[in-house]
Amino acid sequence: MISWVSKRAFPWAVLLVGLGVTFAAPAAPAGLSDEFHVGQPDTGIQPDGSQVTRKKAAAGDVQSQMALAAYYHANSLDTKSVHWLEAAAGQGYAPAENALGLAYYRGTGVPVNVDLAEFWFYKAAKQGDSGGTNNLGVLNDKLGDGSKQGTYQVALWFLRAASQGFAVAQNNLGLAYQKGYGVSWDSEKAATWFRRAASQGNVDAENNLGYEYMNGLGVKTDYAKAAHWLKKAAARQNVAAQYNLGMLYKNGQGVKKNDVRAVFYFRQAANAGYAAAQNELGLAYYYGRGVYKDYQMAAHWFLLAAGQQYAPAIKNLHTLANVQP
Repeated sequence: MISWVSKRAFPWAVLLVGLGVTFAAPAAPAGLSDEFHVGQPDTGIQPDGSQVTRKKAAAGDVQSQMALAAYYHANSLDTKSVHWLEAAAGQGYAPAENALGLAYYRGTGVPVNVDLAEFWFYKAAKQGDSGGTNNLGVLNDKLGDGSKQGTYQVALWFLRAASQGFAVAQNNLGLAYQKGYGVSWDSEKAATWFRRAASQGNVDAENNLGYEYMNGLGVKTDYAKAAHWLKKAAARQNVAAQYNLGMLYKNGQGVKKNDVRAVFYFRQAANAGYAAAQNELGLAYYYGRGVYKDYQMAAHWFLLAAGQQYAPAIKNLHTLANVQP
């Protein structure tokens, strides 16, 4: 039957016949914070725009140039920030070379230019800068062809930076092991690197370590430990962690079952565009779990997730299209 949902909310739902009419939800969490990230190790240099610092920077003092660059960046004056990064990088200061590479990579204060980003990352990496080494790996991943040799080189850059203690690289290396990207799949090594990064406060690693405990990947399943790490990451607005924590509350795993609390976390992640959470929020409205039953709201959230090609939401929307209000 062509119902109220398909007519008013999702006209092409009628094309989904044959996909099945059972409400579907992922058997496991959507998962990891699964993107490789660039970063800048903490140099300990604080933003400083004082007249003394300006004079010292103009006289060529690298530390003052970096402090002034940080000051301008903190005040959203990135063109001026880049000027002082160029001055410090021109003196061969590796953290400045990496920071300048990041500016070209992100397009902050200068137009995006991946060639110049790679140039500056490589100069920093040659000096052993962990940030430049990690970031060169991320850039190689984005520009690479996915070949075995190419992915191996990416993982090798991550390993070098991770071995220097750079938390962002440690999380990236954990992801490489979890995905079998450039290295043999090894969930135990993945969990080890996630733990090292999480212990330094890396928010993505906090989620990823929680995910490992939640699913028994490389560690023994431990929902209490999963909840511990996911709460840390969720409080810092990591959307994957918010979704995963919502699943723990929904299922009563490691925490007391609480549908209202589950909806709270699903909504946070759903509002940020996380498809799996949008689907779960749709299910909450469909079944009236933690919220009042509301098919219109269920359709709204299924639509958003389906628009991201999230298969369970497409199936759920098809089912909802055959329900009379």
